[in-house]
Amino acid sequence: MAKSERMESVRNELVTAVIDHTESTLKQFGIDAKKAGQIAVMVADNLVDLFGGQNITFPTEHGRKIAQKDALIYSQFNGSNAGTLAKVHGMTERGIRKLLARVRNRNANQTGALKA
Repeated sequence: MAKSERMESVRNELVTAVIDHTESTLKQFGIDAKKAGQIAVMVADNLVDLFGGQNITFPTEHGRKIAQKDALIYSQFNGSNAGTLAKVHGMTERGIRKLLARVRNRNANQTGALKA
């Protein structure tokens, strides 16, 4: 497959993913299937009209996802259940303790920044 054909395929995949996700989300919010499909196509068409021809890089959001997981585990910590949390989250107990320290440090830095 030539490079331009491959890129066309990727573009089509992106537009299809936008349509499918938008339609699915609208249905979850109770919008009837026909109307959800129409809105989804309109959203995708609008994105193509607004951003067509531009090179766009989507961030992986890796840092945000890690921060969310850290916050979840930190909220589950009761002072003595690091071993249990390690098993539940597929981590080592040392990894849990490092995570807890990282969250405490982040919280302390945010609190200090707010006071300054």
